[in-house]
Amino acid sequence: MGVVMAICILIASRSLALRSRYTFALVVARTQCLFFAFGTILGVFTIVILSRDSVKALFDRTQLPAPV
Repeated sequence: MGVVMAICILIASRSLALRSRYTFALVVARTQCLFFAFGTILGVFTIVILSRDSVKALFDRTQLPAPV
């Protein structure tokens, strides 16, 4: 279960860098809150940042090709 969560966190972090999969990143952040201490802090701050209108606007832009 820990390996699956680690893979999901890596995919979510890559998605944030590419500004894609907003919903997936939000779900992973909420799931991260289940892990006490570091996971809770990381999850809450991620949810707060992803809830901002300016961040949502970045994800709504048309997708550009991913940098190589």
